[in-house]
Amino acid sequence: MRIAAVSHIHGNLAALEGVLADRVRRGAGVTVDLGDVLSGRLQPRETARERI
Repeated sequence: MRIAAVSHIHGNLAALEGVLADRVRRGAGVTVDLGDVLSGRLQPRETARERI
């Protein structure tokens, strides 16, 4: 099983979308959020709506 780890996105929606697309491309079955996904000034609300 492949596991994707996501951390330090800091409200950067474009970065999160890229990571999530890569997760699918690489066949990760599980995604773990290590934190600091929403902190920051870029797009925290929009980033929170994205599914991890």
